[in-house]
Amino acid sequence: MSYYTVAFTPSAPSQQQELIRLIRQYNQDENLWQSLEGRRRLRRKLFRLSRKQHHALDIAEFARAKPPEDCIARRLSNFKVRSEKRQ
Repeated sequence: MSYYTVAFTPSAPSQQQELIRLIRQYNQDENLWQSLEGRRRLRRKLFRLSRKQHHALDIAEFARAKPPEDCIARRLSNFKVRSEKRQ
């Protein structure tokens, strides 16, 4: 289930491509979070923990299940190189 849809055009400006990538990443994360719902419900029935402990376990489980982020050949828009003056 996609929560946001976007039309991808290969010739889109780099800012738009970055937005499209973020939307896709959000949709993938949301789908993964929804797929773990059954496990969260079962854990809450089986274990008596505080709300904070359950939330921490939810986040940890999500982080383990999430695939590594693809960062190869991604432009770093906020990265600035500082040049030093040579004497």
